[in-house]
Amino acid sequence: MGDLAKECDSIPEPFTWDAMGEIVCRHLKLALSTPQEIRRVFKANKCPAVVRKLLQCAEENRGHVRVLGGVLTTFRNTFKDTLFAREYITQNASAFVFRCLELPSAPAQFRELAIVALEELSIGTPQLDAILLQAIAAISKVTPLIPQYTDDPQIFQSLLNTLRRYLSVLNAFKLSEVDALPVQSLQLHRLAKTLVALLDSPTKTVLLPTSIDVISEILMWIAYFESEAIERLPNDKGTLLFVAFLLSPSLPLRCKGFMGLLNLQYSDTAPEVRFCNPQHVLYMDGIRRTPEQFAQTARHYGLDDIRNMSRESLKRRYDNPSVKRLPDGKKFDAYQAGMNVVASALNGPQSLAESFAFPRARLFGGEIGWTESLSEDMEIALRYHGKAYEADVLQLAHHINAMYTALIIENEPDKFINNLYLNEIHMHIRIASTTALQRWPGRSYFYLTMIKFQTGQRFHDWYKKGIECGDCTPYLRSQFDFEMACNEFGLALTHLSQKPTRTWFDEGKGYIAKAVSSMDQAMEPQRSASPQEAILGMLGIFLSLLVPDATDAMDADHFNDLIATLDVFVNVLWNKKYVFMRELTQTARFFVFHHEEAAKRWSPLLSKLKKSEQSSPESQVNSEVSYIDDATKHLGIEENVRGQTSCAWCGRSSTGLRKCGRCDGVKYCDKICQQNHWKAGHKNNCVSPQIKA
Repeated sequence: MGDLAKECDSIPEPFTWDAMGEIVCRHLKLALSTPQEIRRVFKANKCPAVVRKLLQCAEENRGHVRVLGGVLTTFRNTFKDTLFAREYITQNASAFVFRCLELPSAPAQFRELAIVALEELSIGTPQLDAILLQAIAAISKVTPLIPQYTDDPQIFQSLLNTLRRYLSVLNAFKLSEVDALPVQSLQLHRLAKTLVALLDSPTKTVLLPTSIDVISEILMWIAYFESEAIERLPNDKGTLLFVAFLLSPSLPLRCKGFMGLLNLQYSDTAPEVRFCNPQHVLYMDGIRRTPEQFAQTARHYGLDDIRNMSRESLKRRYDNPSVKRLPDGKKFDAYQAGMNVVASALNGPQSLAESFAFPRARLFGGEIGWTESLSEDMEIALRYHGKAYEADVLQLAHHINAMYTALIIENEPDKFINNLYLNEIHMHIRIASTTALQRWPGRSYFYLTMIKFQTGQRFHDWYKKGIECGDCTPYLRSQFDFEMACNEFGLALTHLSQKPTRTWFDEGKGYIAKAVSSMDQAMEPQRSASPQEAILGMLGIFLSLLVPDATDAMDADHFNDLIATLDVFVNVLWNKKYVFMRELTQTARFFVFHHEEAAKRWSPLLSKLKKSEQSSPESQVNSEVSYIDDATKHLGIEENVRGQTSCAWCGRSSTGLRKCGRCDGVKYCDKICQQNHWKAGHKNNCVSPQIKA
């Protein structure tokens, strides 16, 4: 046994882990107790050496709990600094934390220290790829610990917070360098079974409203990543639980229940085209495809091939179309068919029947499928006749129709086809809309296609520009209003179901109010019994169930009337096998059929929530915010607060940040943060102090 281990063992019980940390630092000749001492480490460029010493010490004392606890405590204290955190991640300190968590025969005090350290690791890891790899490794390790701490509310909550953080960040794996998400290794079925069993015993002392809220979000993410983990629970217990959440007195719980039901209707980690996309939370955090990635994707799809054809090439293709005759023998007029499609896209369907099914016979002159070859013939005919704008409208109308067609599977109305294909069509729409707007900035249709299938704050600008265009037809205006109503609802749901902060909670309630107004405006011009009227009607009813304090203000007769009306809207879409926003229809249908069963099956849990003094939305979110605020404060990343020691780009805290070399007004972690902030707008505000003077 070395001198370090002997000194640690010489401390009589009860001892503190801080005392062990001081002994470790003294033996390693490290001064890390104050911000000033940490700043000296950065000035001397010794951060990598300090981290290396600590991890080497842990390696040399793998079996000595007190030494490991001292290193772990020092790790916790310095990990609060983002530059230290980056160095820890670079040197794979997460493996050390995992090793402490799994140390055989470790005393409870040490295991609890490791659990709290893992929670802080999950919150404070700055790099996306690093935290994704942590999440993949950690979730299955944390799950078996949950039953061991059902009598310890603090550690139990730490475990839940860690799972919530890691599951939510896995949402970003498509935007990272991680090739594929190994869902099976996460053992989400085991996690779902464990958590649902806990909720089935609501007398557990650890089941406070805050912990129930976090559990509901974890289950919501499980439904997103591996829906079978919820669905395979016996007697629809997991699915009925989401319905029960939707019936609860808590606004956050109701939103998570609704999002969980939506998640169950998709293929796992479904494409971005989905309604109420959970990935929106990433975009709000600034995590998205870079312009370079987007441009590379556009080049890959080659959308400008026909547009860049020479006049001679266009004439050759126009004179030799792929489709010469319709199935009934009539000659196919590609130009007239193309103009018909454009008129339909700009002015809408001519009948209620056309609202449910694309009118191929009327537009094309006969019954024929809208294939790639047919679309190319029409586009070439339009461009040959100098109809460049109409050709761009046609191209986008074709992509939107392809999305509709892709969602139709004969005899399998409850399943989606390959997600990669849906994502590809979605990307076609995004790219074609972006390039069309560059050519036609005053044309309304392309602003509409930009916001179609989307959720996000930035779509408000496109909505406003689109409805102000001089060519915005009454039909296009009704479509803008419809998309905006769906967008406001999606923003409300993603805010209230995912991020437990005061700002997000207040913004979510604001979006609910906006959604109500948007739906009233969007509903007015809709045809009776049309698909859009039914969709808006369903959203309006769910808004009535989700609004703050809805369950307290609603009597049984009112609730039953809402359910009956919801059933009518569901049948309008279900009987016609309407595929757009099918996930909403399926969610509504399940709720109509099973809300009574869910209320009965989960009555003990609902009673606990209703009796709890903290079950109101306001008190629940206050409880959640207190956790997040505590976590972010000790990491130096307080929401909406950017002090002198916070990075101007990522907001994280460190005593070793470097000032902008030009203006001296902001500080950064590194060149990456500086470059990102510069591109995001700092270049417009960065002025040298000498120039200011």
